[in-house]
Amino acid sequence: MHDSHSNPVSSTVVKLIQLGRQLLPGSLRSRIRALLFQWLDLGWLLRSGVRLRVASYDDWIVYNEIFVSGEYDQALRIALDSRTDATTPLH
Repeated sequence: MHDSHSNPVSSTVVKLIQLGRQLLPGSLRSRIRALLFQWLDLGWLLRSGVRLRVASYDDWIVYNEIFVSGEYDQALRIALDSRTDATTPLH
């Protein structure tokens, strides 16, 4: 997604990325992906106070499934609100 101030990725760049994916063996792509997640050290602090760390591609998929789409917001809100001791941080 882009806004009016940014340029979308050109189709040439997308094609080059797709070609690179086809040329690299899956195990090497997996290792490169793991190194990128380690280097990026992705983490967020949610409004609820819960800290998240996305350390792998699998974590990224789960993060997007749960938090980005918002499909689980109501269930998470109920779970967080129903804790017996709301002052104890979740780990």
